[in-house]
Amino acid sequence: WGLVMDQQGFSYVIDTMAHEVKRFGKGDRMGVVVAGGHGLGSALNQLNHPTSLFVDSRNNLLISDKNNHRGMKWSSDWYG
Repeated sequence: WGLVMDQQGFSYVIDTMAHEVKRFGKGDRMGVVVAGGHGLGSALNQLNHPTSLFVDSRNNLLISDKNNHRGMKWSSDWYG
């Protein structure tokens, strides 16, 4: 659903079926989970059908979590 690139050239991709966001570096085929990744749910470490994504100037992720009716901020301090 969503794809965005940060200032360092990393790409962030939403996987709505896995309820997670992955970060990919140049040439990276597997990616690293940087948001969600703990299954479907409403806990603060889970997403439920993420649909939109924005990366701010500090590489924090702002995610529209559709079925939880919320916006989530995932700090770049958490995922590196």
